[in-house]
Amino acid sequence: MEDRSHLEPQPRELSSLNPATTISKPKDPITCHVLDLVSGVPAPRLPVSLTLLKPFGPSAAFTALTNADGRISSWEAPDGPSLAEIFENLREHPDGGMVWSLKFETAKYYGA
Repeated sequence: MEDRSHLEPQPRELSSLNPATTISKPKDPITCHVLDLVSGVPAPRLPVSLTLLKPFGPSAAFTALTNADGRISSWEAPDGPSLAEIFENLREHPDGGMVWSLKFETAKYYGA
C-alpha cells in the first residue's frame, strides 16, 4: 500500500501564525477605497465619515481612517446600532432602500 501521509494537512505551530491575519475584525457591509488623484496612489490616513440618511436616519456618523492602501473595511460605531445591525433591521423593512453619505476630510489629509 502506498504511503499517503505526505498528502494530509500538517498542523502548524501557533507561533508560526501571523496574528494580523488570524485575528481580524470582520469586514463591514460598506467599505471604501480612496485614491489620491494628485499623486496617483492610495490615500493613507484620510479621515472619512459615513452617515445613514434614509430610512432610519440621519444617523450619527460612523468614522474611520483609510489604511496604508487607502481602504476602509471597518468603521468606528457611534453610540447606537452597528452597521451590521442597521442592515439586519432593514431586512425587516424590505420596501425601504438605504441612502448613505460619505464625507472625505480632504482638508485634514492635505494639511490645510
